[in-house]
Amino acid sequence: VNIDREKMSKSKKNFLKVEEIEGKGYDPMALRYLYLTAHYRSEMAFSFESLDGAQAALNKLREEVRGWDVSEVSKVSDVPKVPKGYYKKFLEAVNEDLNIPKALAVVWEMVKADLPSEQKAVDLLEMDKILGLELSTVTGQKIEVPQEVQKLVEQREKARVEKDFK
Repeated sequence: VNIDREKMSKSKKNFLKVEEIEGKGYDPMALRYLYLTAHYRSEMAFSFESLDGAQAALNKLREEVRGWDVSEVSKVSDVPKVPKGYYKKFLEAVNEDLNIPKALAVVWEMVKADLPSEQKAVDLLEMDKILGLELSTVTGQKIEVPQEVQKLVEQREKARVEKDFK
C-alpha cells in the first residue's frame, strides 16, 4: 500500500491506524472494501478520496441488500455441493489467483440481476464468508422512518404536486 507516492511503513511513519480512520468518520469495513478492490499482487495507492469511494460503494451495497426478503432464506436449501450461477462465477474468480476485484464485480452483477431476493441472499451470504464485509448484519433489515420525517415527506410531496417550490 502506498501513501503519498511512498510505500506505507512504520519506519517512515507514514501509516494510519484503523482507529485513526474511524476517528475521521469512516467505517472500518470501508477500508476492507477498499483493500478488496485491488489485487494482492498489485500496488495500491491509498487516499482519502479512494476511501470515500469505497465507503460510498459499501453503503450502496448495504442499501441494495437491506430490503431483500430473507424470511425464506432458511427454507432455501444450502448452497449446492456443485456451485452454480453467480456463486460459481464468484468462486472461479477467487480461485483465479485470488482475483477478489473480479469476485467483487460478480457480487455487483448478481445484486443488480433480476433474481429472487432469497436466492441472492443465500449466494451473497456465502460470498461474504470470503469477503468478510459483514453483510449478514444488514440483509433483511427494514428502516423505520420516524413519524415526523414521514409527515415532512408527505408535505414536500404535496407541495411538489402543487408546484409550491417555496
